Amino acid sequence: MSARPTACSITSLSNAGFISCLAVIITPLIELAAFRKAPERKLVPALLLCVAGLALMTLGDGLRFAAGDALCLLCSVAYAADIVVTGRAVARPAVDPIGMSVVEIGVTGVVFLLLSWAFGSPRLPQTPAVLGAALFLGVFCSGVAFVIQTTQQRYTDAARVALIFTLEPVFSMAFACVLAGERPTARGWLGAAMMLLSLLLLQLPFGEEGRRDDVREGV
Repeated sequence: MSARPTACSITSLSNAGFISCLAVIITPLIELAAFRKAPERKLVPALLLCVAGLALMTLGDGLRFAAGDALCLLCSVAYAADIVVTGRAVARPAVDPIGMSVVEIGVTGVVFLLLSWAFGSPRLPQTPAVLGAALFLGVFCSGVAFVIQTTQQRYTDAARVALIFTLEPVFSMAFACVLAGERPTARGWLGAAMMLLSLLLLQLPFGEEGRRDDVREGV
């Protein structure tokens, strides 16, 4: 989290947006390497479709590597590892997902508060607008969203969670259209459609997996 703003300052925003979302690829690779869990077959075409759509949305003329790209990649690896570890932890009946989320958020807050005192000069927001934005981002976009993620990961696998989170650019584009009056290009619309289609692909029956799902549901 702390590395991403630094990375954005020394690389292009298109590179940062694309590489930071590569957790969608790294997550199943971590599961395969650490736990020998192979991804379901329909996940592979869904990931390829999602990454292609992401590239259309976030990359400009091409991917030109810069120094900050390594930091963005580090963020993606760390985020993918967090998704995998969280999924493994909340799968245990003895683990309380809400309590786990609160502890993680609390520890993160204390650590970064200490780091801000050690390496900077922290101060409270100086205007009501900035204070309101900080509260909204901290409470809803970080706290509430993180608790929901941790709680719901008990009912799905890490690779699907990573794929869903990769849709962040799609929702960013939608809110930019509604709130800021931006008009995406045809390339942006195509990329968004491909990413949404990748999510739909995960919900469709696929060969033997689909037949096994039908058996489990009693169809």
